[in-house]
Amino acid sequence: MFKKGANVAKLNLNHQHISAIFQFIRIFVSNTNMIAEMKINVSKLKDFHLAIALIFITSFSFGQENAGTVRMEKVSCPEKWWAVFHPFIVKKAFTLTKDVLKATDSIQRSDVLDGDISGGQVDAFKHSYWMALLVQHIRWQKAWKLGKAHEKGNYKSFKRSLRHDLENHHDKVSSEMDLWNDKEGIKTGLRNLESEEMVLQSVIIHSILKGKMRIIKKNKKGLFLDAQGNIIPQNELKGKWENDKCLVPSDWAENMNNTNSDGT
Repeated sequence: MFKKGANVAKLNLNHQHISAIFQFIRIFVSNTNMIAEMKINVSKLKDFHLAIALIFITSFSFGQENAGTVRMEKVSCPEKWWAVFHPFIVKKAFTLTKDVLKATDSIQRSDVLDGDISGGQVDAFKHSYWMALLVQHIRWQKAWKLGKAHEKGNYKSFKRSLRHDLENHHDKVSSEMDLWNDKEGIKTGLRNLESEEMVLQSVIIHSILKGKMRIIKKNKKGLFLDAQGNIIPQNELKGKWENDKCLVPSDWAENMNNTNSDGT
Protein backbone atom coordinates (compact mmCIF):
# COMPACT_ATOMS: atom_id res chain seq x y z
CA MET A 1 0.00 0.00 0.00
CA PHE A 2 2.80 2.36 0.83
CA LYS A 3 6.23 2.84 -0.71
CA LYS A 4 8.55 -0.13 -0.20
CA GLY A 5 10.84 0.29 2.72
CA ALA A 6 8.47 2.49 4.69
CA ASN A 7 9.04 1.68 8.34
CA VAL A 8 5.96 2.25 10.46
CA ALA A 9 7.97 1.68 13.62
CA LYS A 10 10.09 4.75 12.87
CA LEU A 11 7.13 7.12 12.71
CA ASN A 12 7.15 9.81 15.34
CA LEU A 13 3.39 10.29 15.65
CA ASN A 14 2.33 11.26 19.15
CA HIS A 15 -1.07 12.16 20.53
CA GLN A 16 -0.66 15.82 19.58
CA HIS A 17 0.09 14.90 15.96
CA ILE A 18 -3.01 12.72 15.69
CA SER A 19 -5.17 15.37 17.34
CA ALA A 20 -3.90 18.01 14.92
CA ILE A 21 -4.68 15.74 11.97
CA PHE A 22 -8.24 15.17 13.15
CA GLN A 23 -8.78 18.87 13.77
CA PHE A 24 -7.90 19.35 10.11
CA ILE A 25 -10.07 16.42 9.03
CA ARG A 26 -13.15 17.71 10.87
CA ILE A 27 -13.02 20.89 8.77
CA PHE A 28 -13.03 19.08 5.45
CA VAL A 29 -14.68 15.70 6.00
CA SER A 30 -18.12 16.93 4.91
CA ASN A 31 -16.79 18.27 1.62
CA THR A 32 -17.26 15.20 -0.57
CA ASN A 33 -16.35 17.11 -3.74
CA MET A 34 -12.93 17.89 -2.34
CA ILE A 35 -12.42 14.25 -1.36
CA ALA A 36 -13.45 13.08 -4.82
CA GLU A 37 -10.90 15.40 -6.42
CA MET A 38 -8.06 14.01 -4.29
CA LYS A 39 -6.92 11.50 -6.94
CA ILE A 40 -3.55 10.88 -5.34
CA ASN A 41 -1.62 7.64 -5.68
CA VAL A 42 -0.92 6.84 -2.04
CA SER A 43 1.91 4.50 -2.98
CA LYS A 44 3.82 7.44 -4.46
CA LEU A 45 3.43 9.77 -1.49
CA LYS A 46 6.79 10.57 0.05
CA ASP A 47 5.31 12.01 3.21
CA PHE A 48 3.88 9.15 5.26
CA HIS A 49 2.22 11.62 7.64
CA LEU A 50 0.22 13.01 4.72
CA ALA A 51 -0.73 9.51 3.62
CA ILE A 52 -2.12 8.76 7.08
CA ALA A 53 -4.08 12.03 7.06
CA LEU A 54 -5.61 11.31 3.65
CA ILE A 55 -6.60 7.79 4.66
CA PHE A 56 -8.23 8.99 7.86
CA ILE A 57 -10.21 11.75 6.13
CA THR A 58 -12.97 9.25 5.56
CA SER A 59 -12.42 7.07 8.64
CA PHE A 60 -15.52 6.49 10.72
CA SER A 61 -17.33 4.70 13.48
CA PHE A 62 -20.84 4.61 14.80
CA GLY A 63 -22.50 4.25 18.14
CA GLN A 64 -25.19 5.68 20.37
CA GLU A 65 -24.91 8.79 22.50
CA ASN A 66 -27.75 7.52 24.65
CA ALA A 67 -30.65 5.10 24.39
CA GLY A 68 -32.53 7.37 21.99
CA THR A 69 -29.96 9.01 19.73
CA VAL A 70 -27.78 7.53 17.01
CA ARG A 71 -24.67 9.52 16.11
CA MET A 72 -21.22 9.39 14.54
CA GLU A 73 -18.57 9.08 17.23
CA LYS A 74 -14.80 9.23 17.73
CA VAL A 75 -12.91 6.74 15.59
CA SER A 76 -11.32 3.95 17.62
CA CYS A 77 -7.71 2.88 17.15
CA PRO A 78 -8.60 -0.56 15.70
CA GLU A 79 -10.88 1.12 13.16
CA LYS A 80 -8.09 3.52 12.22
CA TRP A 81 -5.88 0.55 11.49
CA TRP A 82 -8.66 -1.02 9.41
CA ALA A 83 -8.69 2.22 7.40
CA VAL A 84 -4.90 2.12 6.99
CA PHE A 85 -5.05 -1.35 5.44
CA HIS A 86 -8.17 -0.63 3.35
CA PRO A 87 -7.55 2.93 2.06
CA PHE A 88 -9.42 2.57 -1.22
CA ILE A 89 -12.75 1.43 0.26
CA VAL A 90 -12.86 3.70 3.31
CA LYS A 91 -14.91 6.38 1.59
CA LYS A 92 -17.43 3.83 0.32
CA ALA A 93 -17.71 2.23 3.77
CA PHE A 94 -18.15 5.67 5.35
CA THR A 95 -20.99 6.56 2.96
CA LEU A 96 -22.74 3.23 3.53
CA THR A 97 -22.40 3.60 7.29
CA LYS A 98 -24.11 6.99 7.14
CA ASP A 99 -26.96 5.34 5.21
CA VAL A 100 -27.22 2.67 7.92
CA LEU A 101 -27.41 5.31 10.66
CA LYS A 102 -30.19 7.14 8.85
CA ALA A 103 -32.15 3.93 8.36
CA THR A 104 -31.62 2.94 12.00
CA ASP A 105 -32.85 6.31 13.20
CA SER A 106 -35.97 5.93 11.04
CA ILE A 107 -36.62 2.40 12.35
CA GLN A 108 -36.15 3.54 15.93
CA ARG A 109 -38.75 6.26 15.49
CA SER A 110 -41.28 3.79 14.09
CA ASP A 111 -43.14 0.95 15.78
CA VAL A 112 -41.71 -1.74 13.50
CA LEU A 113 -39.28 -2.97 16.18
CA ASP A 114 -38.98 -2.43 19.94
CA GLY A 115 -37.33 1.00 19.72
CA ASP A 116 -34.39 -0.16 21.84
CA ILE A 117 -31.05 1.02 20.40
CA SER A 118 -29.02 -0.28 23.36
CA GLY A 119 -29.20 -4.06 23.35
CA GLY A 120 -32.63 -4.37 21.75
CA GLN A 121 -34.08 -5.08 18.32
CA VAL A 122 -33.08 -1.70 16.87
CA ASP A 123 -29.51 -2.33 17.98
CA ALA A 124 -29.67 -5.73 16.26
CA PHE A 125 -30.99 -4.05 13.12
CA LYS A 126 -28.17 -1.51 13.12
CA HIS A 127 -25.42 -4.12 13.17
CA SER A 128 -26.99 -6.70 10.89
CA TYR A 129 -28.07 -4.13 8.30
CA TRP A 130 -24.62 -2.48 8.48
CA MET A 131 -22.89 -5.73 7.52
CA ALA A 132 -25.55 -6.72 4.97
CA LEU A 133 -25.23 -3.40 3.15
CA LEU A 134 -21.43 -3.45 3.28
CA VAL A 135 -21.13 -6.91 1.70
CA GLN A 136 -23.21 -5.73 -1.23
CA HIS A 137 -20.37 -3.35 -2.06
CA ILE A 138 -17.15 -4.75 -0.58
CA ARG A 139 -15.79 -8.23 0.09
CA TRP A 140 -17.44 -9.87 3.08
CA GLN A 141 -14.06 -10.59 4.68
CA LYS A 142 -13.27 -6.87 4.77
CA ALA A 143 -16.68 -6.06 6.23
CA TRP A 144 -16.20 -8.71 8.92
CA LYS A 145 -12.78 -7.30 9.82
CA LEU A 146 -14.37 -3.88 10.20
CA GLY A 147 -17.06 -5.31 12.47
CA LYS A 148 -14.43 -6.96 14.66
CA ALA A 149 -12.37 -3.76 14.72
CA HIS A 150 -15.44 -1.88 15.94
CA GLU A 151 -15.85 -4.31 18.84
CA LYS A 152 -12.17 -4.10 19.73
CA GLY A 153 -12.66 -0.34 19.84
CA ASN A 154 -15.58 -0.78 22.23
CA TYR A 155 -13.40 -2.86 24.55
CA LYS A 156 -10.68 -0.21 24.50
CA SER A 157 -13.32 2.42 25.24
CA PHE A 158 -14.46 0.35 28.23
CA LYS A 159 -10.91 0.07 29.58
CA ARG A 160 -10.38 3.79 29.09
CA SER A 161 -13.59 4.58 30.98
CA LEU A 162 -12.32 2.58 33.96
CA ARG A 163 -9.09 4.55 34.07
CA HIS A 164 -10.90 7.88 33.98
CA ASP A 165 -14.03 6.89 35.97
CA LEU A 166 -16.33 7.56 33.02
CA GLU A 167 -19.73 6.06 32.28
CA ASN A 168 -19.56 3.32 29.66
CA HIS A 169 -22.22 0.85 28.47
CA HIS A 170 -19.94 -1.57 26.63
CA ASP A 171 -19.48 -5.07 28.04
CA LYS A 172 -18.73 -8.62 26.90
CA VAL A 173 -22.33 -9.62 26.27
CA SER A 174 -22.98 -6.50 24.21
CA SER A 175 -19.95 -7.31 22.09
CA GLU A 176 -21.07 -10.91 21.64
CA MET A 177 -24.49 -9.65 20.57
CA ASP A 178 -22.99 -7.29 18.01
CA LEU A 179 -20.72 -9.95 16.52
CA TRP A 180 -23.59 -12.45 16.26
CA ASN A 181 -25.72 -9.89 14.44
CA ASP A 182 -22.77 -8.87 12.26
CA LYS A 183 -22.41 -12.49 11.12
CA GLU A 184 -26.13 -12.83 10.43
CA GLY A 185 -26.02 -9.56 8.52
CA ILE A 186 -23.18 -10.84 6.35
CA LYS A 187 -25.13 -14.02 5.57
CA THR A 188 -28.20 -11.94 4.69
CA GLY A 189 -26.20 -9.58 2.51
CA LEU A 190 -24.60 -12.44 0.59
CA ARG A 191 -28.03 -13.94 -0.06
CA ASN A 192 -29.36 -10.58 -1.26
CA LEU A 193 -26.49 -9.06 -3.22
CA GLU A 194 -28.76 -7.42 -5.80
CA SER A 195 -31.56 -6.32 -3.49
CA GLU A 196 -32.50 -2.66 -3.11
CA GLU A 197 -31.85 -1.06 0.27
CA MET A 198 -35.51 -1.01 1.30
CA VAL A 199 -35.87 -4.69 0.39
CA LEU A 200 -32.72 -5.52 2.33
CA GLN A 201 -34.06 -3.64 5.36
CA SER A 202 -37.30 -5.61 5.18
CA VAL A 203 -35.39 -8.90 5.06
CA ILE A 204 -33.37 -7.86 8.12
CA ILE A 205 -36.49 -6.80 10.04
CA HIS A 206 -38.21 -10.08 9.17
CA SER A 207 -35.19 -12.02 10.46
CA ILE A 208 -35.24 -10.05 13.71
CA LEU A 209 -38.95 -10.69 14.26
CA LYS A 210 -38.37 -14.39 13.57
CA GLY A 211 -35.68 -14.58 16.24
CA LYS A 212 -32.63 -15.08 14.01
CA MET A 213 -30.70 -12.18 15.55
CA ARG A 214 -29.73 -11.75 19.19
CA ILE A 215 -30.70 -9.14 21.79
CA ILE A 216 -29.90 -8.72 25.49
CA LYS A 217 -32.51 -10.10 27.88
CA LYS A 218 -34.53 -7.34 29.59
CA ASN A 219 -37.91 -7.04 31.23
CA LYS A 220 -40.71 -4.74 30.08
CA LYS A 221 -39.21 -1.88 32.08
CA GLY A 222 -35.89 -2.19 30.26
CA LEU A 223 -34.01 -3.68 33.23
CA PHE A 224 -31.40 -6.32 32.47
CA LEU A 225 -32.20 -9.90 33.47
CA ASP A 226 -29.93 -12.87 34.09
CA ALA A 227 -30.48 -16.31 32.57
CA GLN A 228 -32.96 -17.19 35.34
CA GLY A 229 -35.00 -14.04 34.74
CA ASN A 230 -33.83 -12.15 37.82
CA ILE A 231 -33.16 -8.42 37.66
CA ILE A 232 -29.42 -7.69 37.72
CA PRO A 233 -28.60 -4.95 40.27
CA GLN A 234 -26.98 -1.88 38.73
CA ASN A 235 -23.94 -2.15 40.99
CA GLU A 236 -23.22 -5.58 39.47
CA LEU A 237 -23.06 -4.05 36.00
CA LYS A 238 -21.17 -0.79 36.44
CA GLY A 239 -17.50 -1.06 35.51
CA LYS A 240 -17.65 -4.78 34.77
CA TRP A 241 -16.82 -6.22 31.36
CA GLU A 242 -18.11 -9.65 32.36
CA ASN A 243 -21.47 -9.75 34.09
CA ASP A 244 -24.69 -11.79 34.28
CA LYS A 245 -26.39 -10.31 31.24
CA CYS A 246 -27.42 -12.92 28.69
CA LEU A 247 -28.43 -13.08 25.05
CA VAL A 248 -31.81 -14.27 23.82
CA PRO A 249 -33.31 -14.66 20.33
CA SER A 250 -34.44 -11.35 18.88
CA ASP A 251 -38.11 -12.30 19.12
CA TRP A 252 -37.85 -12.92 22.87
CA ALA A 253 -39.53 -9.66 23.87
CA GLU A 254 -42.51 -10.52 21.70
CA ASN A 255 -42.71 -13.97 23.23
CA MET A 256 -42.53 -12.46 26.73
CA ASN A 257 -45.47 -10.20 25.92
CA ASN A 258 -47.50 -13.29 25.05
CA THR A 259 -46.86 -14.95 28.41
CA ASN A 260 -48.19 -14.31 31.91
CA SER A 261 -44.93 -12.62 32.95
CA ASP A 262 -45.37 -9.53 35.11
CA GLY A 263 -42.33 -7.94 33.49
CA THR A 264 -40.21 -8.06 36.61
